[in-house]
Amino acid sequence: KALLFLGAGSVLHSTESQETSEMGGLRKVMPLTAIVFSIGALSLGGIPILAGFWSKDEILLGAWDHGGVIGPLVFCMALIAAFMTAFYIFRALFLTFHGEFRGGVDKEIEDLRVRGEEPDESQTHGRVHLAESPWTMTMPLVVLAVAAVVAGILTNPPGDIGIIDKHAYGHFATENEAVFVDHDA
Repeated sequence: KALLFLGAGSVLHSTESQETSEMGGLRKVMPLTAIVFSIGALSLGGIPILAGFWSKDEILLGAWDHGGVIGPLVFCMALIAAFMTAFYIFRALFLTFHGEFRGGVDKEIEDLRVRGEEPDESQTHGRVHLAESPWTMTMPLVVLAVAAVVAGILTNPPGDIGIIDKHAYGHFATENEAVFVDHDA
């Protein structure tokens, strides 16, 4: 989540807008921010190789294991919340980084030129021009994106890594065998 908040801050720094309706196509001018934001979105969406999956899977498993009527009810509510979270973040990702740019001074200048007018200094001075954020903003994004991937892999390595054993999900995914863990033991 920190990666997504800092990614949003990078976009706000570049666009000086909080309206996703005024964004779009930013992956072309902010490729690094787009990549790391995508990693954060995939992690929050619960993709198994990333760290965000492991927070969701344990919560869902704990709700399911509660038993009775309450366990499955809480499980269903948590699953719906997880899907809503994934929908929201991917909507933000696509509105911000994909499609065509829909606002800002660069768009206003382009619109003026399409109408055959040349913008003057008063129309553009001090206004935002899109660009990747400086390294002081992008470096923490890269560190958090790498952490999301590395933490996800270390939580569920594809094989035993030294003292870290392959997680039960890894056994299931790679060997196609269901491994059930007795949580009461």
